Amino acid sequence: MKKITIRKKITLILFGLFLCTVLLEAGLRIGGFIVLSLQEYKNKLSLKKDGYRILCLGESTTQDGYPEQLNLILNDMDPRKEFSVINKGIGGTNTGIILTRLESYLEKYKPDIVITMMGINDKYFSALDPVEDIFKERKNERIYDVNALRIYKLFKLSKLHINEKLKEIMHEKREIFSESVIREEVDIEGRIDRDASHEPEYLQQGKNYNDQRRFDKAEEILRKGIELDPRNARIYIELGWCYNEQGRYDEAEDILRKGIELDPKNARGYVELGCCYNDQKRYEETEEILKKGIEVDPKNAHAHLILGWCYREQRRYEEAEEMFKKVIEFDSQKAYGYTELGWCYNEQGRYDESGEILKKGIELDPEYETTRHYLLVCLQQDRKKGFNIEDKGSGYYLPSTVINYQKSRDLIMEKGIALVCVEYAMRDVGELKSIIGEHKNVYFVDNEKSFKEAVEREGYGTYFTDRYGEEFGHMTIKGKRLLSKNIADVIFKEYFNK
Repeated sequence: MKKITIRKKITLILFGLFLCTVLLEAGLRIGGFIVLSLQEYKNKLSLKKDGYRILCLGESTTQDGYPEQLNLILNDMDPRKEFSVINKGIGGTNTGIILTRLESYLEKYKPDIVITMMGINDKYFSALDPVEDIFKERKNERIYDVNALRIYKLFKLSKLHINEKLKEIMHEKREIFSESVIREEVDIEGRIDRDASHEPEYLQQGKNYNDQRRFDKAEEILRKGIELDPRNARIYIELGWCYNEQGRYDEAEDILRKGIELDPKNARGYVELGCCYNDQKRYEETEEILKKGIEVDPKNAHAHLILGWCYREQRRYEEAEEMFKKVIEFDSQKAYGYTELGWCYNEQGRYDESGEILKKGIELDPEYETTRHYLLVCLQQDRKKGFNIEDKGSGYYLPSTVINYQKSRDLIMEKGIALVCVEYAMRDVGELKSIIGEHKNVYFVDNEKSFKEAVEREGYGTYFTDRYGEEFGHMTIKGKRLLSKNIADVIFKEYFNK
């Protein structure tokens, strides 16, 4: 019997891995086809000859989400009207792919209303479609693109969920021991160790909760920290950040001013207060407080960054450009300074300079998606593709998401179909409204207040099964019903009573 050489063994192993990969990819595609086929079968069953047809577009939050509940609620609200709700949500998709399929959906289903709730996947799966031909011929090369592989998407989703679970486990452990740790930090005279090199456990835990956007927990632990150590400015500043992120600007301003008063040499207090003012478009106060922060720490990159935003929003581009160059100087190994300077050039129509600086940012950090999307927008505008950028995607939505949302809106409106734009649960609808704009037969569903109140009453787990979107996730039955009720109310109160 011949001995198998090491080379042959390696070849067989590699072939086995390749075969497993091919079979797994085929299995995932077949599985996806079966799921979509079953969904399409349900859609056909729900279609009624007469009445109103409603087409729902989105990702997994739509596919396994609210459309069935919406169908029940709408038909219960007014038995005289017949509704057919068509579910075209696709797990793992993005706004670019939805846009490429939109026209065929409109032709096939001839809906009276289109409902969109989309955009969350764009930061995980490239939303460059359907303008990918800027870089390559999609038909010829798309099959070789790793982003198109189901295995790659499965890997990215699995990684996200594993990281999320690990964070939850770690923070649950921290929660268990937090009380005892806090008690240990108080000495026999009831004082806290204020050694600058030591960061108290409750401050670290508050930061961790803030990072997870679990603001109720962050506020609780930071408030407790203030009770135990009322002279620690860092706690006030962290709590101010927590309030700022929730749009609780009055509380943020008060707590940040206390932090600055306690430690006037802590530049972060000025930075966070500057953010608070800038978010409210209080530009004079933003400029004043950030300049004080820069006096305290002349090389603070974030103070220059926020001041650059402040100038850019006022179209004071020369001053904005100077600030962003300072950011690059003081934090040269990070991509965000290049990103903001590139966008500043782009807004002035200086596309060559914008493209060059954004490419440098991508070289520094290829994983920083915002830079990649800004470069895409720059290329589109430079090549006169005719896209209408009404919003710069500086909040929840990336620039490519803005493009795809606006093109979807235009296509739907051209056909005289009503558009209902749904913001994800727990999020402010303001940015979505600014992207889409006010138009006849366009309606918005705000899910922020109703979900926040419900979660405060009954807990996050009553309405969500995970934290896929950070402040929200995939929904339980109760969550789907609340979302569907909010959508149905807008359809009846605004669409039918216009």
